[in-house]
Amino acid sequence: GIPLPLYIAIPFTIIAITGIVNSMNIIDGLNGLSSGITIISSFFMLLISHKLNINAISNILLILFSCNLGFFLINFFSGKIFLGDGGSYLNGFILSIASIILSNTSEDISPWFFVICLSYPIVDTLFSMYRRSIIKGNSPFKSDKLHIHTLLFKRIFRDQTKTTIFILLISFSFSYIAYIFRQNTLI
Repeated sequence: GIPLPLYIAIPFTIIAITGIVNSMNIIDGLNGLSSGITIISSFFMLLISHKLNINAISNILLILFSCNLGFFLINFFSGKIFLGDGGSYLNGFILSIASIILSNTSEDISPWFFVICLSYPIVDTLFSMYRRSIIKGNSPFKSDKLHIHTLLFKRIFRDQTKTTIFILLISFSFSYIAYIFRQNTLI
């Protein structure tokens, strides 16, 4: 990739980290959704970090993957525990930092791989901001409960389990394709 000058790279990095952290919190509205996206993203990033032989990031991603898998099994099926702000913010922070470190470690891995791995939270957040500001005429930062997952739940599936599985299958499919083409920025 083309290196950005520091006066662009630093604000862009801060916005990217903040965006991912908040987007992981935004998608924490259905049982298993935020943790499921974390499982998928951390799994594929773990494969990358293992191939690049970056043991510290591999270990952190393995811990993130394992903790979220254990959490997912309880949350998705019973809903008796939840991530809350702290859990979803932590997941987003670790995923965003791992993405930055891994994309800056090897020029062989396309930075778009990480964008695609985190595409659902990114798209949901951008969709919500667009809907709030353009369609509703409100501030894009004003909170509400109409996100892609909520609209799919209320208008199409009417079942939390089906909605979560649908989104996770799409996210996994895109992440898998991104992993296959991880070295080809053009694709």
